[in-house]
Amino acid sequence: MDIINIAVTGQLDYQATLYNLEGQLIRTAHNALHIKVNGLSSGVYLLEIKDLKKNQQIIERIIVE
Repeated sequence: MDIINIAVTGQLDYQATLYNLEGQLIRTAHNALHIKVNGLSSGVYLLEIKDLKKNQQIIERIIVE
């Protein structure tokens, strides 16, 4: 099974959202430690981790092989 592991520090209330490069929503999860990417086409995706209380975000590029 292919997964993305999410490691956060502290007790954050966050949303993890995976998009393709066209901006289409692929997966979303709330306070999840993993997002499954099995079944996705090979390519580059963007993972947004958004702190829902502070409205801060981090975006990482993810490559699925």
